[in-house]
Amino acid sequence: MTSRHAALLVFHGALLLLIGNLVGFPFASAIEADWGPEAVRAWRVAHTSLVLGGALYVAMGAARSFVVLPRRAASWLVWLLVSTAYVFPAALVLGASIGARGLSGAMAPPNKALQLPGRRVL
Repeated sequence: MTSRHAALLVFHGALLLLIGNLVGFPFASAIEADWGPEAVRAWRVAHTSLVLGGALYVAMGAARSFVVLPRRAASWLVWLLVSTAYVFPAALVLGASIGARGLSGAMAPPNKALQLPGRRVL
């Protein structure tokens, strides 16, 4: 993995840390305004996951000397990680905003939109 790859991971990890810290504001509001235990849980999960994810990306960038991959494979790995760095915040914040819980049996409207016709989702 090149130093550019490591710099990308550290940079996007720092952005993920920033996003996670910004998600702390609705988390604090949920606690202070008593939005209910489910809302507090959802915002806690979003805040904690994003901050820990950002720290993980920074650590992965720092550990680049231990990753031995061909240049092309390293590029694929880094860009896949960078793309997921922004998909997860979107999903976590959207879920907390609309009150959807990913592991519940009830299907939220976004989950229903992704359900394949003729297939039953548990």
